[in-house]
Amino acid sequence: MRAVGAFWCHYNPNFGDALNPELFRRLGGLDIEYASAEEASVAGIGSILDKFLAEVPSSAGEVAPLKVFSSGFDAAPANGRLLKRNLTCYAVRGRKTAAAIRALDPGIKTGVLGDGGLLLKFIIGGHVDPKHRVGIVPHYVERDDPAFVRLTEGIDGAVILDPREGVES
Repeated sequence: MRAVGAFWCHYNPNFGDALNPELFRRLGGLDIEYASAEEASVAGIGSILDKFLAEVPSSAGEVAPLKVFSSGFDAAPANGRLLKRNLTCYAVRGRKTAAAIRALDPGIKTGVLGDGGLLLKFIIGGHVDPKHRVGIVPHYVERDDPAFVRLTEGIDGAVILDPREGVES
């Protein structure tokens, strides 16, 4: 089977990005390989939908719609931004991403809401002995946010898990 081109963040890898190949293979039966935003057929876990926005309409001609699986935006798209490609959304990260997509194109159905990391239990399978009572996994840019530190201090046995450390940690 030929690998499908998928886009995810490869320049600042973190936990979610590392899950993409396994999630697609184990749950979707797809072998994927990294592809640029311009060449990808699918978009995986990550704050990556910003890469599919433009300030002027695209003149690239007919391009197949991008299939979106649990992707999100870094921030709400600025007014005047346009989608470079049509989207077929199977899942988006959350309500804000869904609202942003509908603002860009009201005709797009955004699918299921939720971070793809929630599917990790289906990859691991079986019982896993937890190392900590509570694990808090912030977005990598919020890793040192004082609010997460306070939250962790307020929950007995809680620890902040750094998403940049990879899946195995």
